[in-house]
Amino acid sequence: MRRFLIVPLCLATLLWGIVGANAAITYTTVGSSTSTGTSLAINPSANIPAGSLIVVGIFNRGASSGSISDTKGNSYVLGANGANGPSPSGYGAVYYVYNSVALTTSDTITFTSPNSGISMTLGYATGIMTASDPKDFSPTVTSSSAGTSQSVTGSAATVAGELNVCIAGGFNGAGARTLSRPGSPWSVGNDIVNYSVSSAFYTQGGAYQINSGTSALTCTFTASNSENWVAMLLGFKPSSINYFPPIPFP
Repeated sequence: MRRFLIVPLCLATLLWGIVGANAAITYTTVGSSTSTGTSLAINPSANIPAGSLIVVGIFNRGASSGSISDTKGNSYVLGANGANGPSPSGYGAVYYVYNSVALTTSDTITFTSPNSGISMTLGYATGIMTASDPKDFSPTVTSSSAGTSQSVTGSAATVAGELNVCIAGGFNGAGARTLSRPGSPWSVGNDIVNYSVSSAFYTQGGAYQINSGTSALTCTFTASNSENWVAMLLGFKPSSINYFPPIPFP
C-alpha cells in the first residue's frame, strides 16, 4: 500500500518546496506633466493597483526640495535626490510609495516646490516586496561639467531579480534639446519631458531593468546639448512567496 503513496507524496513535496520563486515584476508608465509655477498636480493615466510600488521622478528649478502627496494619503519616501548648478541650478529627486493604496485615474498626485518650474513623471511596478521598505540602494550622481552624457552605477544587489529604476535629467541655458535613454537591456521607463522657465531649459526621463543577477548595473543618458546633470539609480527587492522545506516521506 505504501508504494501507491509515493507519486502523490512526491508531487506534494515538489509543490511545497517550489513556492520560493519571485513573482514576475512589471513596470508601467502612467503619466507626466510640467508647470512653470510652484505646484504641479497630475492624474495617473491608468489605475494603479493596491500593493504597487509607485515611482515619481521630479525635477525643478533651484536647488531645494519640495513636498509630495496624493488624494489617497499614500506615504511618499524620498528615495534619491541631488542638486546641481548654478547658471542654471536644478534639483532632481525620486520619490516612491511601497505597498500603495490603489489610485484611480480620478486621483491626484501633487508636488509643491519653493521655486517655480517643475516636471513630474509617474510609473508603478508590481511584483515588488510589500512587507517592508523594498529599496536596496540609491546612488546619485551630479555633474556640472556640462557634458552631453551622464552615467550612474548602482550597487551589487542583495538578491537576484531586483528592479532597477534610473531617472536622470539635465538643465542648461542653451535651448531645447533631445534626451535619449540607455538602450537594451534597459527598457523605456518614466516619460521624457521638457520645460523652460526664466531662460533655462530642463529635461528628465527614465528607464528600468530587471537585474537577472546581483552585479551592479550602469545606466547612461545622453542629450543633444551639454547639460548640468542629476542622475539617480534605485534598486528595489522583488516580492517572494515564503519557502517551505520539502516534506520528507517514507
